[in-house]
Amino acid sequence: MSALEVIGAVTVGSAAGGAARYWVVDRFGRWLGQRMPWGTIAVNLTGALLIGGMAVGLPHGSPAAAFLMVGFCGSLTTFSSVALQMLQQLDSGRRGAAVMNVIVSLVAAVPMAAAGCYAASVWG
Repeated sequence: MSALEVIGAVTVGSAAGGAARYWVVDRFGRWLGQRMPWGTIAVNLTGALLIGGMAVGLPHGSPAAAFLMVGFCGSLTTFSSVALQMLQQLDSGRRGAAVMNVIVSLVAAVPMAAAGCYAASVWG
């Protein structure tokens, strides 16, 4: 598979994943309200389930893996990628790396988002 074919597969998968994310988040918001981000929680958990199954069921580097895992799941939720990478780190005996992955990816993201909001409000 050429680099251009991989980029095409990822691009189309990303469009589909982004559209699916928008639809799910919108539907859950209408159905359950906005007090909790149930739609985001749903796509994060569903994406983690999907990427886990695909990591086992799809050949690494295949067009289907590029489309579904990188494109669709990556656009549906980046949480799925973090979950899979952490699992791979644990499976390879790299517990410290897995813990650091969680800390940096989840805990540090909140202050980074706050910094981005602050910067945009100051310079925007």
